[in-house]
Amino acid sequence: MENLEIKVEECNMLVEMSGRVNSSNSGSIQAIIDEAIEKASDVKKMIVDAANLEYISSAGLRVLLSCKKKINDFSIINVSRDVYDILEMTGFASILEVKKALRELSIDGLEMIGQGTCGKVYRMDDETIVKVFNEGFDMGKIESERENSQKSFINGIDTAISYDVVKVGNQVGVVYEMLNADTFRSAIKKDQDRIEYYIGIYAEFLKGMHNTHFQPGALMPVKPRWYGSIGYIPVFSDDEKEKVKQMLGAVEDRDTFVHGDYNIGNVMYQNDKAILIDMADASVGHPIFDLAGVYLGFVLFPQLIPDEYCEKMTGFTKADNVVMWNKFCEVYFGANTEEERAVYEKQLKPFAAFRVVQASLAVSAFPDEMIQYCKSIVLEANKDGIHTLEF
Repeated sequence: MENLEIKVEECNMLVEMSGRVNSSNSGSIQAIIDEAIEKASDVKKMIVDAANLEYISSAGLRVLLSCKKKINDFSIINVSRDVYDILEMTGFASILEVKKALRELSIDGLEMIGQGTCGKVYRMDDETIVKVFNEGFDMGKIESERENSQKSFINGIDTAISYDVVKVGNQVGVVYEMLNADTFRSAIKKDQDRIEYYIGIYAEFLKGMHNTHFQPGALMPVKPRWYGSIGYIPVFSDDEKEKVKQMLGAVEDRDTFVHGDYNIGNVMYQNDKAILIDMADASVGHPIFDLAGVYLGFVLFPQLIPDEYCEKMTGFTKADNVVMWNKFCEVYFGANTEEERAVYEKQLKPFAAFRVVQASLAVSAFPDEMIQYCKSIVLEANKDGIHTLEF
């Protein structure tokens, strides 16, 4: 039928509707869908793709309702603004699971002002930025990002609340209103004489977040995400994987905030304060799961790469990274000397090294020598024994 295409894969049925669905064709559409459901017999989930649907009348809405009654796991995706208005006015948007079509956005010519593990940040104009997630990034995590942002904001953590989800080629982006904001990396590059000033704000903000408590169930615990990747890392033998689990298990559980990807390319600076924009991995747990990433960015990664590539790959020279790490330790830990910093560095290093090994699953450019070296750091920590981390 011209207005309808149905595809069935295992227990899932995709129904693509197009053009106009009204009283003149709704009966035929209903009959074809009913026949497809009966023929497949074991359909448990139905998705109606409305990307090409221009209009739907009350007769068409009755078709959707009938489908929902037959297949409880039912949703409509790629709904245009006009069709969504109809669903909302008739109350169907609250009855059915409806997902709007994403607005398309081009980043051609936009300035990239930051980068995190999950994607890159671009400035659209003086008031707006967009975080573009890596291709294939889980759409469910992008949706949870907005929910986590709202929960964290209510709990007193400064987060930017996104107001739009957009399509950027084959990728998905989240748009934020951020007047005259920069990532910390971009702000420091423009005003490097005040590098310690910026890092002081950056460290103090993280320290405050790590003292923010959440009610049970408000955010997911951080440990399962780290545990979950161990089984997929080929460089560890089965025995070594158990040792890594022991290392993670030795860290006490806490109900305090963990960002999950806290780095200077992924945290915004605005009007003398820090603001979070990427909340997809927000969780609760021990601060080491954030601090390991900070240590990785300022210390371990610059150590792993040749001097001549450090500025190109991190944005700063090795000397700059030393300055930033020392200032961070002063503000966050109260550690001002090399001996004082060494106490924390010893605890953070194996967790930072594990993050490198984790990242090798997605970043094939990491040389094998780097991965093996980081693996040895992780296993060596287990030999020394993992103790409760006192910070």
